[in-house]
Amino acid sequence: MAEVSSVKVTNVKVASFKSVAVLVKTLLYYIQLTKPTIMLLVVLSSAASLSVANAFPNEGWKYLLALFAVYLTGGCANALNQYFERDVDAKMERTKYRRPIPSGHVSPASALVFSLTIGVTGVFIFAYFFNWLSAVLSFFTIIFYSFFYTLWLKPNTPQNIVIGGISGAMSPIGVWLAARGTVDWEPFLIFLIIFFWTPPHFWALALYCKSDYEKVDYPMLPNVKGIDETFKQMLIYTGLTIMTTIWLAFVFQGAFYTIAVIGLGVMFFRKVLNLIKSKGDLEARAVFGIVFGFWYYGSPMNTDVGYRPKQPVPYSHKLHAGTLGLDCRYCHTSVEVSANASIPSVETCMGCHTNILKESPKLLPVRESWATGMPVEWVRIHKLGDYAYFNHSVHVNSGVGCGSCHGNVAKMEVVSQVEPLSMGWCLDCHRNPDMHLRPASEITNMDWVAPPNQIQLASMIKKERSLNPPTTCASCHR
Repeated sequence: MAEVSSVKVTNVKVASFKSVAVLVKTLLYYIQLTKPTIMLLVVLSSAASLSVANAFPNEGWKYLLALFAVYLTGGCANALNQYFERDVDAKMERTKYRRPIPSGHVSPASALVFSLTIGVTGVFIFAYFFNWLSAVLSFFTIIFYSFFYTLWLKPNTPQNIVIGGISGAMSPIGVWLAARGTVDWEPFLIFLIIFFWTPPHFWALALYCKSDYEKVDYPMLPNVKGIDETFKQMLIYTGLTIMTTIWLAFVFQGAFYTIAVIGLGVMFFRKVLNLIKSKGDLEARAVFGIVFGFWYYGSPMNTDVGYRPKQPVPYSHKLHAGTLGLDCRYCHTSVEVSANASIPSVETCMGCHTNILKESPKLLPVRESWATGMPVEWVRIHKLGDYAYFNHSVHVNSGVGCGSCHGNVAKMEVVSQVEPLSMGWCLDCHRNPDMHLRPASEITNMDWVAPPNQIQLASMIKKERSLNPPTTCASCHR
C-alpha cells in the first residue's frame, strides 16, 4: 500500500509540474504579443526620463509603477497591432511562425481581450496613482499606434514609420508628466532621439524583408522609392539622431554619457555607411540591431544567420535544385539513413560534367580533384557546436522538410544560413512541430506550402510515426 501511495503522489507531482509548465508557456506567448524587445527600448528611455527628472527620490515603488504602466500601455498598443495585422503576419515569412496569433498559439479573440485588459490597467494606473495628463497621453499613444499607424499609415504611405514613430517616442514625455505634472523641454530631447533613430532602424528591417512587404503590398520606403533613396533618408536621420544625442550631452554635461553617445554614434554611422556600400542583408541586420548592441551581436541570429562563405567552386543551388530540379538526395545521399548529410563526392559531379560544361574554368577545381583524387575542400555553412547532437535521418524520417532548417535553397545562387540553429530556435520547433511536418513525399520539395488543414495533417503524421519530440537536456547534449 505504501508503494501504491508513493506512485500516486509522484504522478500528482508530475501532473502538477506539467500544468505549471503549460501555464508558463502560455504566459510567455501572451508576453510575446507585447513585443518585449521593443518594449525594452520604451522602458529604458522612460527610465532615463525619470532619472533626468529626479523623480520619486523617496518613493521607489512609484518609479517602478510608472515603468510598469508604460509597459502595459505600450504592450497594449503592440498587441492590438498584432491583432489587426494577424492576416498580414500569416503571409510574411518573418512573422507567420514567430508571432503568437498566426502561429496558432493565441486566438485572435484572446489577444484582443488581453490587449484591452492591459491597456485599461495601464491607463488606470497613470490616472489613479499619478495624474490625468499622463493617463490621457498614454491613451492617445495607444490610439495613435494601434489605429492611426496600423490601420491607416502603414498600408497607405511610405512615410508610415516616420509619422508612426511619434507613438514609439512618446513614453519619456508620458512618465515626465506622471512625475512632475508639467510639460517641460527636457523629455522632448529624449523624444527626438528616439524619433530620429526609429526610421533608419526600421528601414534596415524593411530592406532585409523587402520581398515580404512586397508580398503583402505594404508601401515601405525601399519598395516605393527604391534602395538608393532609402539609403539617403537613413543617412539624414542617422545624422539627426547623432546631433540630438550630442545636444543632450551638452545640456547635461555628463562625461560617461558623452563618451557613450559619441562611441555609439560613430558605430551607428559606420553601420549605415557599410550598409550603403555593401547593400547586404547582414549590414541591414546590423543597423536594425544597433541599439541592442551586445545582446544582438552575441546571439546566433546575428553571428550565424546570413553566413555565406566563399566556396572553392561557385556551385549554384538555384540552377541545380531550382531550374534543373535535382532532388536534395541526389547529392546528399545519406540524409535519410545517417546522422550526417553527406557532401557529394567529385564522382557525383563528374557524372554530369564529363559531358556538360567540361571545359568551364569555374569547374577547374572539380576536374583537378577528379584527376588527382584529392577532395574539393568545401566550406561548411551549417554547423552546430560539438556539445550538441543532431541527427539528420531522425528529422527527415519524422517529416521535417529540408527547407525548415536550410531555407529554400532552390532560390539561392549562393547558399547562406537562414536560421540561427540556436537552442531556443530548436526547442521552439520541438515544442510546437506542427507547422514543420509534411508528408514523406514532400520532404525535399522546396516549393511545398502548408495546406489550410496543416494542424490536422501534422496531428495525423505525429500519430502515424509516434512522434513526441524530446525537450530534455540529455536529448541533444549527450
